[in-house]
Amino acid sequence: MKTDFVTEISTEQNLNLLLKPAMADFNAQKGKELEEVLENLDGREVAQKLLEIFTVEQRNVRLWALRVLITLGEDSVEAISLYFASADDFKKGKDQGTLTDESWYRIRNVLFVLGNIESQKAVDILWDFKNSPDPRVRLEVLKALEKKKGEKVNQILAELLRDKEEEVRKKALNLISASGEKEFIPALKDAFFKGHLDRKRLFAAMVKIGEEDCRDFALRLIVEESLFSGDIPKKEKEELQLSALNLLENNLDEKIFRALESHLRKRRKGLLGILHRDEVNGKIAKILSLRDKEINASRL
Repeated sequence: MKTDFVTEISTEQNLNLLLKPAMADFNAQKGKELEEVLENLDGREVAQKLLEIFTVEQRNVRLWALRVLITLGEDSVEAISLYFASADDFKKGKDQGTLTDESWYRIRNVLFVLGNIESQKAVDILWDFKNSPDPRVRLEVLKALEKKKGEKVNQILAELLRDKEEEVRKKALNLISASGEKEFIPALKDAFFKGHLDRKRLFAAMVKIGEEDCRDFALRLIVEESLFSGDIPKKEKEELQLSALNLLENNLDEKIFRALESHLRKRRKGLLGILHRDEVNGKIAKILSLRDKEINASRL
């Protein structure tokens, strides 16, 4: 494919001449030749044109257009921003209910492109979609954030951790857990008490992010029965307390030891406490016993 004519006519004319014939019988070789020519044209105008074709029926054309848009980087972000301000499907994605299939595919592809471009403006556009009434869009925003970091990204994750859709909340939790950012611990604790997500997964995420920062919270799960509302099944409560004890066992200090000792003593008071055996009591007793053995051994 010749490239010496591209400066003689406008970018838009070039794009029309190049793309329309190529789309009819597109293949990998044509895609490569097109890219060589497109490199000589205005990047933003190329991106704007590709936004018109990245939802065509031919899968190989769609994938090629998406890849080129990602390669164009900031030019694509600028083109998306302009399109975002005027296109009806974008407005519906932000302000109305469930999208038509065509609008959904277009927005999904745009979010995919934004997720693969390192750009603060890309994050700003994703921010505008986090409150979309369509849960598919909110979920796609989270997928686009998988490779991104920063304060605004963290704000989106914390907000969508409280989303009304369970699938969105789970995805936000997975990203928060993978982030390792301790600033999420308060949001995770809040979600724990609201009961919108599996509490075991929430606690596991807290421990993964900051084991030492969770010791006091883990101790509270053992000694403060009032933390558990009546809607938490007994089995779930015991599983949570056992997870908390596993954490405390590996981070035992004098304060935690005395608190567990006092708590076990209270639980065993009276005939009912003596007769009743459960895994939580047994685990506490085991931890205390091992600590006593360590202390006695150190005195020898």
